[in-house]
Amino acid sequence: MEMIIVLATDVSIEEFVLSDGVTMIPDYAFKRWFSLEKVAIPDGITTIGEAAFFHCINLKEVAIPDGVTIIEKAAFSGCTSLEKVAIPDSVTTIGDFAFKRCTNLEKVVIANSVTTIGDGAFCRCTKLKEIVIPNSVTTIGHNAFFGCTNLEKVVIPNSVKKIGQWAFYGCTKLKEKINPI
Repeated sequence: MEMIIVLATDVSIEEFVLSDGVTMIPDYAFKRWFSLEKVAIPDGITTIGEAAFFHCINLKEVAIPDGVTIIEKAAFSGCTSLEKVAIPDSVTTIGDFAFKRCTNLEKVVIANSVTTIGDGAFCRCTKLKEIVIPNSVTTIGHNAFFGCTNLEKVVIPNSVKKIGQWAFYGCTKLKEKINPI
C-alpha cells in the first residue's frame, strides 16, 4: 500500500533531503514551500510530479539525478529564484509549463534524450539568454519559450518536426536562430 502524506504550504524549511527508496515526488508535494532554497533528490527517483515544487519562490538549487524520466506539468513553475538547471540524460519529456516563470533562470542544459519540450515549458523565463535544443527533440510545444525577453540565440536541430504556435513569441532580443544541417 502506497501512502501519500500531504504537507502544509509555506513551511519554514530551507533544505529538504528526500530519503533513499523514494521513487517519485508526488504531485504538489512541495507546492508553495516559500522558504525552501535547496532540494537533494536521490538516485532512484523516476518522476517529478505535477506542480511538485510549484511556486517555491526561494528555491535556488535543485539537482535532478539520472534516472528521472519525466518532469511533469508545472513541476518547477514559479520558482523565481532558480538560476540554472541541468536536465539529465534519462529525461525524455519536459512537461507543459515545467519551468514557467522561473524568472531568474539563466542557464538550461537539455540532455540528448529529451524528445518533447512541452507547451509553455520555459515560458517567461526572462533571464534565459541562449538555448541549445538537442538532436533528440522532435517537438517544441506551443508557447514553449514565450516571453523569454532576453533570449538572444536558439539552436534548433533538424530533428525538430513540429514547433507549436507562438513558441518564441515575445522573444524580443532573439537575434539568431540556427538550424544546423
